[in-house]
Amino acid sequence: TYRRRYFARPQLAPVLDLLLLDDTNTRALAFQLAAVSDHVRSLPRDPQAPTPTREERLIEKASTTLQQLDPDSLHREGVEGARRVMELLGSIGDDLRAISETITYFYFSHAELRVS
Repeated sequence: TYRRRYFARPQLAPVLDLLLLDDTNTRALAFQLAAVSDHVRSLPRDPQAPTPTREERLIEKASTTLQQLDPDSLHREGVEGARRVMELLGSIGDDLRAISETITYFYFSHAELRVS
């Protein structure tokens, strides 16, 4: 995909843009977050559960964090830009784990009723 799009040697900022922010690339994180969001909205839910649900809030938080990512900051800010990108990706990773745990708790644990 990168070679078809850029016709150049790989450079870090465009690669990160392609892998993280390009919502037309099915392998990009932005595309995957949108797909998970669609799936979560399709899950059965208690009509009395608050809207948005916890998992929907976590997906929105991860998407908002992803939008703050600036691949060009690696080039402009060097080590500090790389540190910021790593912090944002770490935060998104934490959100994804929390989404997984929330879905597991509410949809695969039969010991508890959903209270959301």
